[in-house]
Amino acid sequence: MKSLISIILIASFSLLICLIIIWCLFFFFPLNIPEYIPFTPVKSYGCCLTILFITVFIIVLKRVLKSDFSISLLKLMLVGTIIGFFSEAFFQIFLSTTEESDKLYYFLHGTITMTISLAVLSFFIAFQLKTKKTGILIMLIIGLDLSLAVLNHFFPFSPAN
Repeated sequence: MKSLISIILIASFSLLICLIIIWCLFFFFPLNIPEYIPFTPVKSYGCCLTILFITVFIIVLKRVLKSDFSISLLKLMLVGTIIGFFSEAFFQIFLSTTEESDKLYYFLHGTITMTISLAVLSFFIAFQLKTKKTGILIMLIIGLDLSLAVLNHFFPFSPAN
């Protein structure tokens, strides 16, 4: 169990450092990185974060599976979620030093929404690594996408100003 805790702490700290570096590259240093990937509606910052989280989750969850292959899918998903929660919570604390108002709102909003998103991402990665059933994984992703589309149809999302 101690090795699992050390894996979580090391991965959370590494992810936090990477998050701060990416934030600095996009918002602090004048590197003129475009906001959107050219000819797409995809934001560059979000794409980098997604690649970072997927990479870290794959590496860490493979390491956890290698140390204990009998670990359940739920526990494997929770390991990724805990790593994401700790790194995101401390990253939001770091970001709150840059905000001037509504620090608690931005902290809670960022931590909760990212943790939920990372839990879903962690589930997909843990499912693939544990079961190696790609067809079922694709059906789960399509099901999630369709259910989100239906929810968005009935409850349209409009970002806050």
